[in-house]
Amino acid sequence: MKIIFKRLFVFFITVLVVFFFIAPEFLEARKGGGFRSFGGSRSRSFSSPSKKNATPPISRSTQRQKTSFGGKRLTNANEYKAKYGQPRKVSQPGQISGVPGNYRINQYSGFSNGLMMGYLMGQTSWLWFMPFHPAFYYTRPQYVENPDGTIDVYPPTFDWGKLFITLIIVGAIVYYIIKIIQRKKLASRATSQSSFS
Repeated sequence: MKIIFKRLFVFFITVLVVFFFIAPEFLEARKGGGFRSFGGSRSRSFSSPSKKNATPPISRSTQRQKTSFGGKRLTNANEYKAKYGQPRKVSQPGQISGVPGNYRINQYSGFSNGLMMGYLMGQTSWLWFMPFHPAFYYTRPQYVENPDGTIDVYPPTFDWGKLFITLIIVGAIVYYIIKIIQRKKLASRATSQSSFS
């Protein structure tokens, strides 16, 4: 009875991880622009800005539209800059090909900056949403909506809560797997000793 309970517990934990951690990220990525195939590239759902009009007209109607990458909306830029300092480079709207024309990209160095550009350009991989990939433990890019309709985008940040919960779940699964193996070894020893006696 205890073995059945433990197996059901491991199965429940696995389902919990899939539906509450992996599946929401996966579905949001599909809605926000999809994945690129592993080792290849994907077609983007937006058109590149033309040479005649590199910066499309910005109106206030675009301000409340959902961003193409999801992400967390900040009240103002000072929330981000107070923790991570000033950006090393700021790309004005329309400067980066393949990015919506009302996005102002605040670039920092490091791994999170690469993740941000991947989300913005729709060049993500399904591996990013698996617990064994470092990108899984980062948030989506964060953004600030400005009164003029532009959107300031900032790199993802490390999610310590997700790492902590994942370690607990993985630790619980490993613990019960070890317990099952130990019980099988004890049972095999008991049968072998009874056969010799």
